[in-house]
Amino acid sequence: MRNLASKYSVETYDGWDVGNQDPSKPLVSIEGFQVFMKSKMDEDLFNLGLRLYDLDIDDKAIIVFSECLKRNVKPDISSFKLAGALLATGKEDEGIKHLENAVKMNPKYVDAYFNLGAIYYDRGLYSKSVENYRKVYLFRPNDDKAVYGFAAAEYALGEFDLSLEDCKKALTLNPKNENAKVLFDMLQHRSK
Repeated sequence: MRNLASKYSVETYDGWDVGNQDPSKPLVSIEGFQVFMKSKMDEDLFNLGLRLYDLDIDDKAIIVFSECLKRNVKPDISSFKLAGALLATGKEDEGIKHLENAVKMNPKYVDAYFNLGAIYYDRGLYSKSVENYRKVYLFRPNDDKAVYGFAAAEYALGEFDLSLEDCKKALTLNPKNENAKVLFDMLQHRSK
């Protein structure tokens, strides 16, 4: 087992555990996890959060990134990652709040704007969707997905001429953007 741990770069190997004797209880309680987490220095805590986030252990990532925010550890990124974990657990309103906080802390946080654009579109808040996708475009003018995003939201708002113009722009940036192709066809048929 030590060879296996070494082969896969397991940093802290101290044996193998088969789990809690009572299978209805977690191996590590929330309280035990919080004690462990609070013993971490700021950078180690943040890295723990990233690892949990990447492994889709969202309930623990929420706890870690909440603690990172309390400690003011990389607050824009912590807020963004906390939002992702909250969204993954169905806590959309809280997730949106933390995405909004991420862009307040870092007005150039393009990925947060992109996620907000998508979420607001899904919620039928098309003006807010356009606003956020346009911010992505401001910082990444070659992002065909962002251009398609605001073209789709403009379509939903009934701004068909703007939508057509922006859809063409998305296809100029990436002729293989399938979503933009579909929207372009819809807009072309609409004008006939």
